Amino acid sequence: MIIVTGAGGFLGQHVMRLRVDAVADDRKMHATDKDTVVHLAAVCGGIGYNKQRNTSMMVDNLRIGLDAFERHRLAKRHVYVSTTCMYPEICQTPFVEADIWQGRPERTNAPYGIAKRAISELFLLLDPHRNAVLVPANLYGPGDHYEPERSHVIPALIAKMVAARDDDVPALKLDGSGKATRDFLYVEDCARAIATVIDRESDFGFYNVGTGKETTIHEVAHLIAEIIGYRGEIYWSGSSGDGQPRRVLNFHRARCH
Repeated sequence: MIIVTGAGGFLGQHVMRLRVDAVADDRKMHATDKDTVVHLAAVCGGIGYNKQRNTSMMVDNLRIGLDAFERHRLAKRHVYVSTTCMYPEICQTPFVEADIWQGRPERTNAPYGIAKRAISELFLLLDPHRNAVLVPANLYGPGDHYEPERSHVIPALIAKMVAARDDDVPALKLDGSGKATRDFLYVEDCARAIATVIDRESDFGFYNVGTGKETTIHEVAHLIAEIIGYRGEIYWSGSSGDGQPRRVLNFHRARCH
């Protein structure tokens, strides 16, 4: 049996559609040595969300991970989906898996990133020759969060620009400098990567899952404006909301496996 934690979430919905043989974890399940468990459950959000809840982000994600670990530790195999927020704030690009522990994560993401680091290591310690940790790039696509409090960069920009277009706002101020870069991955592509790894027990350890393409937030904002038809001026508030300055993944290890 394939058990999926966080099956109702943004990424989980797509994994469940691809793997119709999977079941959603109901918090009462306890895996057996015949089961594979895919761990997607997490509390996450954008930069503002992380800033306002830095303590609870760490505590909640540690609790979620430890709960899954205790209930499913007997599983034949674990596939844990972590986060690029684990990587050090200043890290050689593109990011390679060996650098995850080479420094502290960027401060606004640190509580979340450190919690995910710790749980990642816990599952790898449980079975370093069978368990896998996937580190996906910034996800976007159907089912994403658009509410201001929870949204990541792409849905946040879409929501702001749609509202500005509909209200004929002549100029739109966006957070940050626009200079930060991200590696953006379509959510269904990430789900396909997870579905592939589920059955391949030769894939263990850390694996980056991304595109290898580094894109500035400025570029993304202007592309969204063009697509939705927002014709107003776009300007930036400053550098305080950038988060990690650069983020792009080397996915050579995943491609070679």
